[in-house]
Amino acid sequence: MSTPLPPKPEPPNPQDCCDSGCTQCVYTIYDEELQRWRDAVKQAAAAAATAAAEPPSKPPSKPPSKPS
Repeated sequence: MSTPLPPKPEPPNPQDCCDSGCTQCVYTIYDEELQRWRDAVKQAAAAAATAAAEPPSKPPSKPPSKPS
């Protein structure tokens, strides 16, 4: 079963930036969100690769039938 990915962050609109050099500029926040999203994509890909490499589990064996 695959893990759903968060939606990719949308880049800010140019008018969202005030161009005053804020420490938490909308572009900085976007870059951080985008990096977290990329990390989540990498983790999901690694988990999928691991799951694909694992052999399928054996179905439980039936208990021996009792003689009648």
